[in-house]
Amino acid sequence: MKYRTRLLWLLILLVSAVASTAAFADSSGSNELALAETASPSYFIIMLKDAPLATYTGNIRSFAATSPSVTGAKFDISSAASQAYQSYLLDAQDAVLANISNTLSRDDLNVRQQYTVAFNGFAVDMSASEAAELAKVDGIAQVFPGFTRYIETDVSPAFLGVDQIWSGAAVGANATITQTMGEGMVVGIIDTGINMDHPSFADVGDDGYDHTNPLGAGNYKGWCNPADPDFDAALVCNDKLIGVHSYPSSGDNPEDDNGHGSHTGSTTAGNQVDATLFGFTKRISGMAPHANIIAYDVCSGTGCQGDSILAAIDDAVVDGVDVINYSIGANASPNPWTEADEIAYLNATIAGVLPVTSAGNAGPGVSTVGSPAGAPWMMTVANMTHNRQMTNATVSVAGEAALQNIPTIQGDGTPFAASITGDLSYAGHVDAANVEGCNPFAAGTFTGKIALISRGSCTFATKSQNASDAGAIALIVHNNRPGQAFSMSGTDNVAIPAFMVDQTTGVAMAAAVDGVVKQATIAPVGAYVI
Repeated sequence: MKYRTRLLWLLILLVSAVASTAAFADSSGSNELALAETASPSYFIIMLKDAPLATYTGNIRSFAATSPSVTGAKFDISSAASQAYQSYLLDAQDAVLANISNTLSRDDLNVRQQYTVAFNGFAVDMSASEAAELAKVDGIAQVFPGFTRYIETDVSPAFLGVDQIWSGAAVGANATITQTMGEGMVVGIIDTGINMDHPSFADVGDDGYDHTNPLGAGNYKGWCNPADPDFDAALVCNDKLIGVHSYPSSGDNPEDDNGHGSHTGSTTAGNQVDATLFGFTKRISGMAPHANIIAYDVCSGTGCQGDSILAAIDDAVVDGVDVINYSIGANASPNPWTEADEIAYLNATIAGVLPVTSAGNAGPGVSTVGSPAGAPWMMTVANMTHNRQMTNATVSVAGEAALQNIPTIQGDGTPFAASITGDLSYAGHVDAANVEGCNPFAAGTFTGKIALISRGSCTFATKSQNASDAGAIALIVHNNRPGQAFSMSGTDNVAIPAFMVDQTTGVAMAAAVDGVVKQATIAPVGAYVI
């Protein structure tokens, strides 16, 4: 129970780190081959009918169950049951490959990868016409065209409340949340590799935390393991970064040659680091800074190949990671049962590994997600808001100490280069029925003045035009609900510049000129983030 509790709160931390619907069809379970349309793939991924190790429940006589859903223990590739069943799967794969060679009259098949843990099958070079012939081969469940996925891209911990989980101050619905910074948990980063000597991945962080290697001091996974075929003595792991893997289609080097993997890895579980830039030092941190990391490099300059992704998922389950961060994806798939990586992630969840993926930046419309984000077994994370704004102007109200140099967000439309000063006039004071400015004002209502109007009920273009027609020299729209101001669209065909402030500021401005005349000044500033 203690392990599960720690995992639960680590997930809260990690969900904060990763920056949402499609209709799904059930898998038919038949031998029909799913050959999705693709641009002439050079390889195909073959899934066989037998369950992989992660989901095998013991239905074959002589082979005990290997799935944690039956054993009740964390998946162990070294167990006698796993070793026996894996040998059975590899023998079956060899038999199917022999049948494929006979069917295609080829003895030169190039097998890129073989999978037995989260996926049972292999990736093999062949043409689309050859793949279509595989319907004649017994033992095959599905055929997937080779695919490519793409990577998707200072105060976040405090803004998201993660620092309260670190300190133990956070309170859940039923009890105080267990204090954690990710101690004892292992996160797998499937991405572009990792910058191994970066301080975010050092053994000791700048907060003084000295990581403990859950594998035991000096024991590592992948290329840092002397027993691994890919061992490279030049690659130095440590008690924080306890393993690295790379694959042929990603360049066979786990060092990050892109930057994305180091970015996602440090955001997820990077150390607390005192970073200095231009003489300014600020402490930065990942969401679970005391967690351990294993990195899996599956991407090259042309994208992230499916054969490497499946191998990484297999390796991550074998390595015993608790969570996989997968900030990689593609356009939305209407059916997760036709995507090999989505099936592999389903099997990984059955093995007790939680896959966390980014929602993606593509889709047919607002609030749609990519693949594999749409699969119901994935934990999908998207950015909804932040506590920063880009501004190029401020507003001040004369005589109001609390209303000086308030950042505003200019809408698209008339640019301004010099300060604008005029009496501030609130629409609700001149026409109580037209506080939102959706109807024309009486002629001259705002002549020479800065109009203050509430958001709501009509377009920003209508508000701007009505204010301009009534003589305003500028418009300030205040939000009508809690939250930040934002850039207004549709104001580009109006002769006056328009700006937005948040609800609290707008209410205070209206109160400041209730029954009195006060001037406001909108001043341009160099664009900056607030």
